[in-house]
Amino acid sequence: MLRCPMATGPSLDGMHRRGSSMPRKGSRVDISDQEFLAGLTNSNNWQAQQDFIHDLAKRRAVGRLAGIASQLIQRGRALTPPEAGVLVQIEDSLALTGTAEALGLLLRLPPSDDRSAQSWGSRIRDRELACRLASSTPASHLVATIDQSRFRTQWQELLACWVQEAILRGHRFDASPPVLKFWRRLRDGGHPLSGLPLQPLEMEQEISEVLPQYGPGSASYSPWEQPELAPLPVAPEVFAFRAQAERAPEPSSESAISGWVAKSNGRVESRLYDVKPERPDGFAMDVRLRALDLACLRGAGPDQVSVRAITPGDGFSILFGASAHGGAYDRGENGAYGRLNAWRSIAGLVGARPEDETGAIEAEANASYWYSFDAESEWFCHVAWDVGLMVIRKDRRTMAILAATDTD
Repeated sequence: MLRCPMATGPSLDGMHRRGSSMPRKGSRVDISDQEFLAGLTNSNNWQAQQDFIHDLAKRRAVGRLAGIASQLIQRGRALTPPEAGVLVQIEDSLALTGTAEALGLLLRLPPSDDRSAQSWGSRIRDRELACRLASSTPASHLVATIDQSRFRTQWQELLACWVQEAILRGHRFDASPPVLKFWRRLRDGGHPLSGLPLQPLEMEQEISEVLPQYGPGSASYSPWEQPELAPLPVAPEVFAFRAQAERAPEPSSESAISGWVAKSNGRVESRLYDVKPERPDGFAMDVRLRALDLACLRGAGPDQVSVRAITPGDGFSILFGASAHGGAYDRGENGAYGRLNAWRSIAGLVGARPEDETGAIEAEANASYWYSFDAESEWFCHVAWDVGLMVIRKDRRTMAILAATDTD
């Protein structure tokens, strides 16, 4: 099962230090912006810096925040860690304010040439800021921005991610002329998100608890695991399979957990079997799994493997959470690319092509049997990031397995 621990947004935590010129926690903003910037370059008092920016954000002093950010970006040199941290905090604050004024100031910030600053002009920051904008800013502001942007290249990634983040929160844009025109332009340019639909799909209805919730200065992901639902009724023929041969799995099935392996300590097992229908014999599905000699189950005893039927929507939520939130040391892809990677994994599991229309992939998924499984084996790390999925495809002659685990 996949569990997402509490996570915080960009943090400037640190200990207060004597002799600092920075304001202390709980103090009023009683120094000028220039004094703040002068004391920022090599300051170790990150908590006081965070308090200063947080106080400005709480007062919605968006003009001052944007002014400080502009001066940092225009310093013409690589930013120090305290400066870069403040820039990230200001960008987040502007994105979370939720007003047209704050949005305009954020978009008018000059993109930084210093990638270490993680400014909104970088792809990672675009994804993070789009997530914050979608959680706090009315969708009407998004449509207006797209309509007025004239497709400026520097805004393209941010707006594309914001559209998808808004869809995950229940908005739809399949009847919005500005967004449709923007999306056609993305599709013509081969943008990776352009194949995703502009409305929520049925299988995506269960992800509200997986999306981040934002508060002052932080982002949190509610502790989450595979939904604790009552077992679904299982047709007798589901248990009537015998694995005949193994073949190469679809590479796309691992898309949702690729970051766990590439950027963290994760490992993955992806398998694909031809199965032969036979008369129902009452075998439990965990017995079938153990007979496949999966690496992820080796060492688990007869009573240490659990399997239960889940809905295709549960499967989407598991894969989306794995990609959007990432593993132990993986920052995750956030919502837009989390959605893309989840559908790519589903395509691989159900035997579709990742480039197929998402609606067609969903139809294949809904016609398949879905199961989650867990095991008390040494392969699974049992920390917070475990995934076990089994899919019997629509043809009832093919079974796909995806297992993944990660640890800190």
